[in-house]
Amino acid sequence: MEKIIGLTEARSKLSDIVNEVMYERDTYIISKQGKPAVAVVPLEVLARWRQDRARLFQVIEEVQAQNQDADPDELMEVILEAQQEVRKQLAAEKLQPGA
Repeated sequence: MEKIIGLTEARSKLSDIVNEVMYERDTYIISKQGKPAVAVVPLEVLARWRQDRARLFQVIEEVQAQNQDADPDELMEVILEAQQEVRKQLAAEKLQPGA
């Protein structure tokens, strides 16, 4: 469950927040002066984000290496088509039971 909490309150409840994130897998958005400032998430979420980010950069590097001589406009069209296909696949996965 995602919870939003102010910085002052977060300071006084830090131990409780850590326990809820660790054991209940809650996510906290901590706001400062009424604006979202930081997120406290389970370590698995951070690890998955880092892994996904590393994969993304690896794919970008591979695509760049394979298309050094390609026309930039044609390449952008292919990239946009691939992006739309990935979005369709992700949407379909969210609709499947157990996803």
